[in-house]
Amino acid sequence: MKFIKNFILVLLCLFPISNVFGNPVTYVQQISVDHGDSSFLGAIRFNNDGSKMFTLYQGHDDAGGDEGDEFYRYINEYNLSTPFDISTSSYAGNSERCHLVHDEGAHTNNRYFDFQFSSDGMKIFTAQSATSTGADDDDIFRFDLTSSYDISTCSFKHGTENLDSATLQNQSTQAGSRGADTNANRSAHRVQGVEINPDGTKIYIVYHGTTSVREYNLSTPYDLTSSSISQDTSGGFEFETNNVNLNPMNITFSADGKRMFFVDHNNDQRKVNQFSLTNPYDTSSYTLDGSRKISTMGATDANSPRGIEFSKNGMKMYIGHDSGQRVYEYNLACPFNIIVGKCPPITENKDRTAMMEAQIEIAKRTI
Repeated sequence: MKFIKNFILVLLCLFPISNVFGNPVTYVQQISVDHGDSSFLGAIRFNNDGSKMFTLYQGHDDAGGDEGDEFYRYINEYNLSTPFDISTSSYAGNSERCHLVHDEGAHTNNRYFDFQFSSDGMKIFTAQSATSTGADDDDIFRFDLTSSYDISTCSFKHGTENLDSATLQNQSTQAGSRGADTNANRSAHRVQGVEINPDGTKIYIVYHGTTSVREYNLSTPYDLTSSSISQDTSGGFEFETNNVNLNPMNITFSADGKRMFFVDHNNDQRKVNQFSLTNPYDTSSYTLDGSRKISTMGATDANSPRGIEFSKNGMKMYIGHDSGQRVYEYNLACPFNIIVGKCPPITENKDRTAMMEAQIEIAKRTI
């Protein structure tokens, strides 16, 4: 009898764990963040406790746009009554959004593809891409807030200088040489993603054309000016080395900095790519865990991915689509993982450990 009880206990405990070797991603729901005009949705971000969601929203106004800009760009805010549950979101209103106006007048028609908060929610970093072959048309801008995650208080602080210069475009030996410093080459280095590490000493930029991510050191935390920023030649890589990403959009890391994710916006791809880093926030040594097409994740109408984000514990994933300006929510079988067989060991993750302990207790009570 004791043997039978133990056998049943093992089965009950192992059954839910075996699910991680099946489909690690389950579609939950979607919401519209469409504001009713010609626009597209960029990145999605949350505050630390998941009570607020933020989306990058921009478009073109033939009448001149808001406040005189031909293009208008905002970060919008949504309040969530249940943390990280997008179905409980409500738009905070136009008065609570951040109007992304900067002091770089020559760049007013460029597009914003991504943004990221500093770990304390007091700074926003935006990725602006070039619309021409002109020198230095790609930028990372910093906006400062007067209180944490209060984006209505955003104000332009500064931006990168000469990001398209050879000094900041020389890649690691792993990624190869940038090549000639020409206008055509600058156009191939279009910025489409930005991420920053928790202490603000490293920033990561995703480039279209070379399909690469490059790692930069900041000698003064969160300072993007030329006196502080320098390329980390030990980090960075090209997606082309793995043939996995043709039009990389956005970038986000797992909470421990050991996993890195991108979405591919290319028509023939439309997928999420997952990489594991040997060391946290160090892109010099990595492996490709795999790629997952959006069409295999359960939402049949998800067809134009741009943004990607995770809940704080990594058990939920969110994909933003500019077709219809929608946000899609997915449950994950284990934290920060979308690839079969790549879940971390239970002993290395407190969320999975808690799930296992709960299942054991249920099994005991059942017996």
